[in-house]
Amino acid sequence: MDVMALGLRPAGQAPGAERAGGDDPPSPPSSLHLLLQRFDAPHALLAWLARPRRADPWLGCARGDWLIWLAACLGRPLGEVLAAACDCVGRALDALPGHTDVLRNAVALARARRSAEACAAAAADCDAARREYPASYRAGMTLGFAPASRAACWVARAAEGLLTAETRAEVRGTTQARARAVIIGLNPDVMPRRLTGPACLDPIQEELGFVVAAAAQAVKAAARALGPQPQDSQARKEAQAAFAELVRQRLGAAAPADRRIAP
Repeated sequence: MDVMALGLRPAGQAPGAERAGGDDPPSPPSSLHLLLQRFDAPHALLAWLARPRRADPWLGCARGDWLIWLAACLGRPLGEVLAAACDCVGRALDALPGHTDVLRNAVALARARRSAEACAAAAADCDAARREYPASYRAGMTLGFAPASRAACWVARAAEGLLTAETRAEVRGTTQARARAVIIGLNPDVMPRRLTGPACLDPIQEELGFVVAAAAQAVKAAARALGPQPQDSQARKEAQAAFAELVRQRLGAAAPADRRIAP
């Protein structure tokens, strides 16, 4: 599958060849659109991408969680995508008055990505912090704490998933190298391993779909933390717009540099 760059033009359409007029029929689905469908991206994002537009979607998108999906499926290293999600969750935690130490620790561990076990434990701690929040009938749980705890839990789970996928890829690469060595009659130990660092992991791998979904869900939950009440839809919209800017600051204001994904 050949994933198109951020212009989202149908294959074969040259830059600047977009149709004019507001009533134009939607463009045929791009390979990016198809990849997002394969990852089960939100239907609202897919519908938004299908609309005819002149503006660059990367610059025009006002939702941080959608930019997480776009960046990952456009080939950004998932470690960078996860760091952008951590930026958004950290911004939400800064707005809470207290009781955020456990949540901040989860975000810090997700940023560091040193241990899948530590990230899993931190995610469990976030769930426990929400259940065991020191509230009473006189002083309830701080507004926004519950979605903030879910956001921190999601980034920790995303980091756990990415670390697990990296380990699995490392093992697979070593196994393949040994198999090639046996075929050509060499000592398996002299064959170099395939490099499998974060930048070598391709988002098209299905086992990494969870990482993208979890990072996007973290950003969505962080926006809800800044607008926790049902009537706070405008606050959530403003938070999503602010998070979109944070994601672009982390990943670049222009389209991601890695514009094509090999199947």
